[in-house]
Amino acid sequence: MKYVALNSLPENDVPPDLMTVETDDDIVAVDNCSPDVGPLTDNPSEDIVYDDSTEMNIFLPVGVQQQQDIEALKSQVSESEPMLWPSLDNEPLNEYQVSHLATMAFPTFFPVGKGDPTNQGLLRDVLLHERMKHLLKFAEIIDGNWVYRFPNHPRFSHWAFNMIQRKQILQHSGIFLKQNPGEAHLTIDKLCEMAASNTANIILLVLMPTGIK
Repeated sequence: MKYVALNSLPENDVPPDLMTVETDDDIVAVDNCSPDVGPLTDNPSEDIVYDDSTEMNIFLPVGVQQQQDIEALKSQVSESEPMLWPSLDNEPLNEYQVSHLATMAFPTFFPVGKGDPTNQGLLRDVLLHERMKHLLKFAEIIDGNWVYRFPNHPRFSHWAFNMIQRKQILQHSGIFLKQNPGEAHLTIDKLCEMAASNTANIILLVLMPTGIK
C-alpha cells in the first residue's frame, strides 16, 4: 500500500489533485500583518508579543574580546604606577570583633579570606582555639613531602597562642568580677602590688582555672 501511494506521486512535478482554497479577499503581505496577540490576560506584561521588531535588552555585557590575554597581562605587569603603603591608624583594632583579621595580618595564608579563623560570618559557632588547632594541624604534600605551612611560619603560632591566651584571660576575668563584684575597683597599680605579694596566687587560680600562666 505504501509503495502504491509512493508510485502515484508525479516525478519532478506538482500533484494535479491538490486541494486549493479560493477567496475574493486581498492577500496581505506577511510584513504588513500584525502578530496574533491571542486572548488578553490580567497582566499587561504578559500580553507583549515578541517578534523581530520588539526592543529587547539583557543585563549581561557583550562578550567582545578587545584585547588578547597575553597583551592584557603584559600591560598589567609593565605598569609603573606605584602602590601606596598602607596607612596607620591611632586606634587599635578589636581583634575579637574585627572580621578577617588573620587575612589582614597574614595575606599569603588567606589571599581571598577563605579559611580565616577570625571570620565573623561563619555559619557554625566554632571556638577560636579549635579553629587555630585545625590550621596548625593542616598539612599538604609538596614535592613528595608533608608541609605544615602554619606552624612553620615564624610568627603565626605565637600570634595564635597569644590571641587564645588573652581571650581566655578576659573570659575568666569576667567570671571573677561576677563572683567578686567588690574587686571591680582594683586599679593597675593595686594589681601590680598584689602581684608582688602572696595574694596574687589566689587571684591567678580564680582567673586561670585552666592552667594558663
